[in-house]
Amino acid sequence: MWVKAIAGQLTHNGGDNCGGVRTAPVDGDQRLLIAFVGGKPRVVLYQPVALGAGPDEAWATQTPAGGTTRFDRVVELGKAASVALKGDRDFTVEAAIPLKALGLSPRAGLRLRGDWGILTSDDGRQVKTRAYWSNLGATGTADEPTEARLEPHHWGRIVFAVDPARRFRGPELLHEKPGDSGAIEGVLDELGEQ
Repeated sequence: MWVKAIAGQLTHNGGDNCGGVRTAPVDGDQRLLIAFVGGKPRVVLYQPVALGAGPDEAWATQTPAGGTTRFDRVVELGKAASVALKGDRDFTVEAAIPLKALGLSPRAGLRLRGDWGILTSDDGRQVKTRAYWSNLGATGTADEPTEARLEPHHWGRIVFAVDPARRFRGPELLHEKPGDSGAIEGVLDELGEQ
């Protein structure tokens, strides 16, 4: 088994106010997908609501069971992103994504909602497992619209923090539901055993 992709969802419009209430994506919500295709990284930005997006940037998928999921803009970041995969069985993905490409201007104390996860595959084409840090219900692998859909009401909190010396330190993931943080670790442990 190998990792097919790393996926992250993030909102930067509405910040901390999107939790628990808003179930549909709005302008500023996005998914960043990092996948390795033919051994080379591809970084794709999905924006379900993107004011000013052209019709050639849109993508939709539909099934009878999952309904329709639409994205106003789906674009490959190409040279705007740098990604490295290190290791064979135990792995680290390092990615340098320009924050401008995500529309982010981080600052100490900035509060966002988001999620991140991994998708695994045996053959590199069919997703076998999905596991996310916050949205533990996002496990289905048989319905493309359901898998693609952003669910901001299930995202966790991300706070850009400062250390005690008041230096900007970057994001911290804060989990608000007891016991949920072990889901990703369990999948990563399982991958390491195979």
